[in-house]
Amino acid sequence: GEKDMAEGAAIYVALIEWFTETLEIMLQDIFSRTELSTIHGPSNIPLSEAFALLWHNKETGDVKGRKSADELSVAMFATTIVDLMVSERLSVETVREKHWIFSSDDSYLQVINPAPTDAAGLDMVLQGIAAYTAKQKKRTLRGWLRDLAYGGNKELRPKEV
Repeated sequence: GEKDMAEGAAIYVALIEWFTETLEIMLQDIFSRTELSTIHGPSNIPLSEAFALLWHNKETGDVKGRKSADELSVAMFATTIVDLMVSERLSVETVREKHWIFSSDDSYLQVINPAPTDAAGLDMVLQGIAAYTAKQKKRTLRGWLRDLAYGGNKELRPKEV
């Protein structure tokens, strides 16, 4: 009944929060420990393209799940952020933020070069981030991941063809 639905919703929210926090921590670790120019997929293709191939249908060319608001889309966004950093289009600024009773390290995406890349998917995300940050206040990396997981950030999702 209603209690089961409420418990299910609470579990879903907790999983999304855990997933987005874990992805943010992994990305921060990659950014702080890795020479970004060394990051790429097999045969030197962008990491996000290699990730998309994991669920690419060879017969139809479709990429299942690319328009959904699930964990795969959020992970795909994370690999796209890495690619945009490798191509020197984005940077991540980590700031120590003081909150009411605690402090945290919050990471913010910054567009440092809005020039197009050679990949339409990367350009779509870059343009979406640039458009948002031009109009709004800063958004944390976890905020981008969380909003995408909950079905937001329409500007970062592939358009219907």
